[in-house]
Amino acid sequence: MNKFQTTLAVIVLGINMILFASCRNNVKDEIIMKTVYNFNVEHKEIDRELTRESFHDIKYGSSLIEIEEIFGEPNGWLGTGVLAPYYSLEDKEYAILRFKNPFISEDLKSIELVNDTIILEEIRLAVQ
Repeated sequence: MNKFQTTLAVIVLGINMILFASCRNNVKDEIIMKTVYNFNVEHKEIDRELTRESFHDIKYGSSLIEIEEIFGEPNGWLGTGVLAPYYSLEDKEYAILRFKNPFISEDLKSIELVNDTIILEEIRLAVQ
């Protein structure tokens, strides 16, 4: 390889590294492993700010599709057998959605606010 080819290869490599780093920095959704309510889960980091209060206005009987229209997709799913979607809140807390019909995520009956090991609060939704 002559000097020109070597220089060109170094330039192309540098440009590729810059482009890769630039693309990587723009990715907001990153999958990491976390413990949520004693379950080791694949957790999708999503850039949003949700609080406990965010979930107090959700209506009894809502579907996951309706909830996703408000908050976006869940950060992940947890459980054994029947999985439940959950959202990440501030202060390392999570909101787990419990449905009467969990196989199709319809008819929301309650929301459990948890940390990595215990239930902190259960929001019982009033029947509308």
